[in-house]
Amino acid sequence: MAFDPTKPADHAPLSSTEMRAQLTALKAVIDAQQAQIGALQAALNETARNPGWSELDPGFHTPPTFADLESVRVYINNLVAALAR
Repeated sequence: MAFDPTKPADHAPLSSTEMRAQLTALKAVIDAQQAQIGALQAALNETARNPGWSELDPGFHTPPTFADLESVRVYINNLVAALAR
C-alpha cells in the first residue's frame, strides 16, 4: 500500500491495521530517499577531488625564484582551465 495522506480521515475511528500500513508506507518512502541520497553522496565524493591534482607545494625559496613563480603560474592556469570545463 502506498502512503495516503488523507488517511485516517478526520474523526474516523482508528484502525491499527490502517495506521500500520501508513507507517510502513512512510518508512518505504524514507528508505528510498535514503538510498537516493546515499547514491548522490557517493557520486559527489568521486567527483569532489580530482586524483590528478594535488595541493600546491609551498616549498618556495626566499626570495622566490623565477621557477617558483612559473610553477604557480602553470598551476593557476591549469586550475582555471579545469574550472572552465
